[in-house]
Amino acid sequence: MRALHRLRPKRMTVAVYPAVAALRVESGHDLRRKGSSWAIVGIPPHASREHIAYALAELAGREAVPYVVQMLLAEDGIART
Repeated sequence: MRALHRLRPKRMTVAVYPAVAALRVESGHDLRRKGSSWAIVGIPPHASREHIAYALAELAGREAVPYVVQMLLAEDGIART
């Protein structure tokens, strides 16, 4: 949730749920609001922080920004201490 807050996907509603088997991301356009979108992210207990950070960066359209995943991982490490 900290990563989503940091990335702040524009005009996107994101729901996060505990998945059982695999990291899962589904998204689409919100037909009720022009220019808006939605996403559903399922995170299993065994998912690595790296996979989660990359999936969320990709969802926000920032996976190509240099060091964004490393920044998310470093911020998470600081928050845990």
